[in-house]
Amino acid sequence: MVDLTGGVSKKIMVNPKMTDDELKKLYEEIKRNLAQNNLIGCMKEVEGMDDELNDSNDDNDEKTIVENIMYNIIDIQEVEGKALIYLMNFWNKGKWSG
Repeated sequence: MVDLTGGVSKKIMVNPKMTDDELKKLYEEIKRNLAQNNLIGCMKEVEGMDDELNDSNDDNDEKTIVENIMYNIIDIQEVEGKALIYLMNFWNKGKWSG
């Protein structure tokens, strides 16, 4: 990201064992960075898969996050106590509407 934007990148690993406090801090950090017009990306990383886009991702339905594909976080909103994240897949390879 430094070469692309001149800004410093930060990697945050998210896992299902995160506490409510950790998730709230992550939500606030994403919200703050979006308000500052910072680029935020995310992916569901699965080890052992090729780095290239592969045809196995074509079988994913529209409500599945495609593995090892980068998404941009466009917006985040809290609705009925749940954080909803709006993603854009700039590769246009599989689409998530869940």
